[in-house]
Amino acid sequence: MRSHSDDFLPFLTNPDTGDMLTPEEFEKYCDKTANSPTWGGQIELRALSEVLKVPIEVLQADMQPLVIGEGIEGKPLTVVYHRHVFRLGEHYNSVTPALQNDEDEDSTLK
Repeated sequence: MRSHSDDFLPFLTNPDTGDMLTPEEFEKYCDKTANSPTWGGQIELRALSEVLKVPIEVLQADMQPLVIGEGIEGKPLTVVYHRHVFRLGEHYNSVTPALQNDEDEDSTLK
């Protein structure tokens, strides 16, 4: 995000004023996100999508899936957005598809 600050800075605001972050506030934001347990959000998912060159599909309850990096080709990574789970607050979890083998499918058909 730091190396492409012009792409991200307009989407981040000061929580106290609602104004766009200054370059100094942006640097502090990046520092805090990189060096503390602070969780990233949608803007960080956008940065990851660009760096990894893969779309990221966000699943959440009662909403249509959101694809970040729609113009990027390839199978998307999938994350689940949780508003409030187990007192953790808002966060994302990565997920992988459940694998089914022939034996599991046969046992469910009986």
